[in-house]
Amino acid sequence: MLLILTTATLTYLKTQKEPNPERKKHIEHYFLFLTLKLISLLLIFYFLYSPRSFLPTFLSIIHLIKIFFTLEGFFYFLSQLSLAVVSGSLLYYFYQVYKQSKNPLSPPLSSLKKKLLYSNYFFFLFLLLLSFFTFPQAYAPLTNTLGDLFFSVSNGTVQVFKDNNDFKRFTSVKDFAHQLATSLVQTKDNLKNDIQTNTQTIQVQLEQAQTNLAQSITQTTQSLQNELETDISDKLSITGGTIEGKLTVEKQLTIQNIAITQTIQPEKDGTYDLGSADQGWNKIYVSHLIGSSPITIGLNASNHSLNDDNDLIISGDLEVQNTTYLNNLNLSGTFTKTDTTLVTNLNADLLDGYDSLHFLPQTNVQGTPNYLAKFTATNQLGNSVIYESNGNVGIGTAGPRAKLEVVFSSNTDWPINVYNNGGSAKGIRISGGNSGSDAELLKVMRFDETQTFFTVTDGNSYFPTGNVGIGTTSPALQLEVRGGASGGGFGLYRFNATSNNGGYILVGRSKSDTVGTMSYLASSDEVGKVLAQAVNSTNFKTVGGVYWFADQAHELDKLGTRMEFRVTPNDTNTATTALTVKNTGNVGIGTTSPTQKLHVEGHCITGDSELSAVSREDMEKQSGVFDVQSSKFKVKSRLKMFNRATMLNP
Repeated sequence: MLLILTTATLTYLKTQKEPNPERKKHIEHYFLFLTLKLISLLLIFYFLYSPRSFLPTFLSIIHLIKIFFTLEGFFYFLSQLSLAVVSGSLLYYFYQVYKQSKNPLSPPLSSLKKKLLYSNYFFFLFLLLLSFFTFPQAYAPLTNTLGDLFFSVSNGTVQVFKDNNDFKRFTSVKDFAHQLATSLVQTKDNLKNDIQTNTQTIQVQLEQAQTNLAQSITQTTQSLQNELETDISDKLSITGGTIEGKLTVEKQLTIQNIAITQTIQPEKDGTYDLGSADQGWNKIYVSHLIGSSPITIGLNASNHSLNDDNDLIISGDLEVQNTTYLNNLNLSGTFTKTDTTLVTNLNADLLDGYDSLHFLPQTNVQGTPNYLAKFTATNQLGNSVIYESNGNVGIGTAGPRAKLEVVFSSNTDWPINVYNNGGSAKGIRISGGNSGSDAELLKVMRFDETQTFFTVTDGNSYFPTGNVGIGTTSPALQLEVRGGASGGGFGLYRFNATSNNGGYILVGRSKSDTVGTMSYLASSDEVGKVLAQAVNSTNFKTVGGVYWFADQAHELDKLGTRMEFRVTPNDTNTATTALTVKNTGNVGIGTTSPTQKLHVEGHCITGDSELSAVSREDMEKQSGVFDVQSSKFKVKSRLKMFNRATMLNP
């Protein structure tokens, strides 16, 4: 808001130089209204944004009206009025001087204006000074940004501004003069008393601070002396410096950081220990370990050992008086035994997984990595044909791709022979599944010389892909059976030993092509078929068969099916449907969609037998007439009806 007022003022001053009066008036009006609009918008915005900020202003105005008829209220109004008049007079005077300096030809102020200006200025300046020295609290709002102002109220107490309830009201000019004089006297006395009181208080506080400081220095000195005596009596803490002479420590020496020294030696040979049984060193890094007497690791019953990441060279003998545990034993030279035992009580796992006492003969070890070793001579080890790589074992190959892979260097019959001397015991079984399970994948069993069984699971055989041949080595279909002269000429024979059930052949189909996945068939999908084929030149050609089709979309309890018999007419090579049996029991001859129990498309010849109908409805259709859908109806014998029927000759 101050920026808007400043800009408007500067703009107004600039328009005073405009020579055109009309344009000057227009600009003044424009900027006047623009300034008023901006100020109004800002006031409305701030009032809506924070109405609580404007509430104290209105309350102050109401409060000012209430206290106007008090002594302090009168001087407060007088101070504000005097300050405004004096400030305005000064600004107007300086403006006239500035205007005269810029334009010496401008007319000066008239004598009357000067007298009035000077009179108002000095009169209100006198009132301003009088009100300031009499009631400085009236100027407290103007000096809050500079600090609290000390002033005197009606009772003469020097303090900051208080509520107007403490203001002294005046009833006459005499009372006003008396209260003013009393206030000035009391203010002077209070100031004098306050200064004396503050001086005495400061002096007492300084003396007390001096005493406390002296006591603190004394206590600190005594505490420091006690701490030094305690440290020196028990231990010596050194943070720096060099000791040139001899240092004797009769008690414990504690070093809390790295100690760099040259030689550490005990006072007597073979008397003192480095560490103790309760507090031992974690790691000892040495370049050489030399002793004038045998070096003992442990006390015969200890399992502690000497660990060294680099080489450990022992010039003399190494004697181990208790059990030695070795993770890896690498021998770069020849290992030779001197008697029948390697070393007394050697109990290391020299043989993989074998944990008992053994003797090693003198042996020369050589071979290729990953090959299992074998004795190539009495005292010689070499490569075998067994190769291990990433958990896979190969026999005859150095790159096994499965847990066991056997490769022969030439074409060999029976590359794997498995014998079982258990008589009629089962042969080979391959199981799979999770750990601990026994899901059979492949079994080969033979009970005697004439019966051999090849099954995938116990009792059932499944071949997901490929053709299976029985009696042929090159099956052209998923199952091809070729029989010889034996067996009565049957190519496929199904025998059931159960007395209550006969032999059967089962054909079926699932909609899904995925093995092991069942899916319903759609309407007209083929369920299964049994075909008959004949030789057509060099190929087999289907000449007839029995077909089963889904007669509806199959669901859980909806498996409607029809059956078709197909034959190949003379002088053709394509099988056509001759007879259809619907799921309703209707039989069609010459049609695939019979609507009655017997539906014949074409001529119907009965021979010497009778054509009988059980009821009229069996012989009639919608017209009530027995209608044969053909150009002829030929009967060689009697037509017998049990009920009346009308027959019309077509």
